[in-house]
Amino acid sequence: MVFSQLSIQQYCFNLDAFAGFAGSRRYMAPEMVLKKPYNVSLDIYSFGMLLWALCALEEPFDAMDVEKHRKLVSIKGQRPNCSKWTKGLKCAKTIELKGLIEACWSADISLRPSSQKVYECLKTVVNYIDRSRVDVMDRSTHMMKLSDKSMY
Repeated sequence: MVFSQLSIQQYCFNLDAFAGFAGSRRYMAPEMVLKKPYNVSLDIYSFGMLLWALCALEEPFDAMDVEKHRKLVSIKGQRPNCSKWTKGLKCAKTIELKGLIEACWSADISLRPSSQKVYECLKTVVNYIDRSRVDVMDRSTHMMKLSDKSMY
């Protein structure tokens, strides 16, 4: 029996098994969950979720099962609430960071920021924090503890 190059690859690596389901659903871009075409911006979406988790000190969509996540997040476009961690903060950099996170979550993949734009925004925020000498170690320690407990 003779296999084509593609058939051999599919047989050996089971390529179809990976389509649309690589990573933790909490951080997975909707286009991947829905098996739609995607590009590198799906990493930007995931990074936005991770950045929200770092700021909110919570796991995104923690109480959702797989089907509820698919319906509400991937199809209906629900996103985590930024007002929990921005409430009472009037700092321009906080507002800028919130805007960056929300842009990373855009349902339209062409509207998500580039990695260069993400880098530039985060650099200004970090420089601001460094200048104001805000201690971020408590936040980091908390996230490390959450990470240790996570099974994802």
